[in-house]
Amino acid sequence: MGKTVLSNEWNMSWFADYDANGTYVVRASVDNGEQKVDVKWNLIVKNTNRKPLIDTFEPEKKYMMDENSSAIFTVGASDPDKDALTYAWYVDGKRVTATGEETTYEYKTGYASAGKHEVKVVVADTGGATTPFTWEVTVNNVNAAPEIPDSSPPLDEVTMNENSTKKFGITDLSLDGDKHVVSWSLDGNSTGVTGRTYEYVADFESAGRHEVRATASDGRLETVRTWTVVVVDVNRPPVAGIAQPAPAAEYMLGGEITLDGSRSTDPDGDSLSMTWMEGLKTLGTGQTATVKLAKGKHTIVLKVDDGRKNGVASAQVTIYVRYIDFSGSVSTEEEAPVEGKQLKVQATLTMRGDGELDEASVAFKVDGTEITTVTIDNIGAGSVFPLEFAWKATKGTHKLEVTVNNQTFSKMIEVSAKPAPVTTGPDMMMLLAIVAIVVVVAAIGGAFMLMGRRRAAAGPAEGYVDEVPPGEAPYEPMEQAPAPPEAPAEPGRQRPRRP
Repeated sequence: MGKTVLSNEWNMSWFADYDANGTYVVRASVDNGEQKVDVKWNLIVKNTNRKPLIDTFEPEKKYMMDENSSAIFTVGASDPDKDALTYAWYVDGKRVTATGEETTYEYKTGYASAGKHEVKVVVADTGGATTPFTWEVTVNNVNAAPEIPDSSPPLDEVTMNENSTKKFGITDLSLDGDKHVVSWSLDGNSTGVTGRTYEYVADFESAGRHEVRATASDGRLETVRTWTVVVVDVNRPPVAGIAQPAPAAEYMLGGEITLDGSRSTDPDGDSLSMTWMEGLKTLGTGQTATVKLAKGKHTIVLKVDDGRKNGVASAQVTIYVRYIDFSGSVSTEEEAPVEGKQLKVQATLTMRGDGELDEASVAFKVDGTEITTVTIDNIGAGSVFPLEFAWKATKGTHKLEVTVNNQTFSKMIEVSAKPAPVTTGPDMMMLLAIVAIVVVVAAIGGAFMLMGRRRAAAGPAEGYVDEVPPGEAPYEPMEQAPAPPEAPAEPGRQRPRRP
């Protein structure tokens, strides 16, 4: 050892400290004065590795921190044997770093880290000796707002048409495991829809800008996703509606027909222009118009226009214009009446139009002066009305007229003067006597002729041959002429007797 230790003892003690590693020679000499004996030992002192020492640390061993935060843990260590040191860090028993010379470690917590945790460092020297150091870490729960990492549509502004739908959706994350409720609002008003999807339905009243919002909430904190929705106006065509005339309505020729399109509407509230047509002919413009149409069937078309694309609509109605037309004739019971005669005037009216009338007034006029009127009713196509009027004839030429529905039928008639009264003087008495004699003679002759006919019917007398000369027709007895009327007796005188 290179060191002498004198001792008179048979035993010797030597303490080998941590720096004494190495090889030593121990000698012992015994000398009794007569003889000297030396004894030698080779002593090997092996190195003893000592553990590293933790000199300092931060933070305190019992440490408290919040979720979603971080803390720096640090140790200061030394090795009594002057060995080089390495450091290994663990969190809750799980190695979080490789072996290295880092004397610090940053511990980061998340929103799911609440609770008790252990941060540990193990310091090792080259000899394999280790010294651990542990911190007890309490992580306080901190509420985390929901996250919306993804959404659909991805753009913040969305364009769509009226009368269409658009689907919106989000993906929400709960960083601390809290349960979320996702609700939807439109223009700041709740839609009542919950869940990760919402379908926005734009109707024909939705044109303009709107806001669709999704809100994810854990009951304490919330996160929103907002879209601006631009709804493009889509024109709806108007609806053409005819209030008048009614379908299959009937009107009389010459009457005014009102065209009324007040039943027309526009679902978008646009103002409408209206045109009334029959075929290619324009009957009028505006909501109402008044027309007169020819007799017959008419199909009237109402066109309405809101002035925008695809903004035209039409409606049509079929009506009938009927007409009243009479044919007629006027006759009298006598063609040459005399004045003072109570004359019967007959008129026949025939309805040849296709219209109908409940009733009509018929006037009988003579020379333009109305004599009387009658009423005919239930007038329809083909109706025939025989009429009779009475008029006391006056001398002269007259025009007899029958007027109905502004139609006049007439007949000219000549009324002669009344004959002079018959007188009963001597000449008249003589004339009457002669007439009476003639009548008597004619009667006697007729009697003889009748007797001849009866004989012919009975056959000729025996031995009598009634021959007819060749080429002559058989005998045809004459018919008896009617007796003339008896003349009235002259006043104051006896009518003569018949002989």
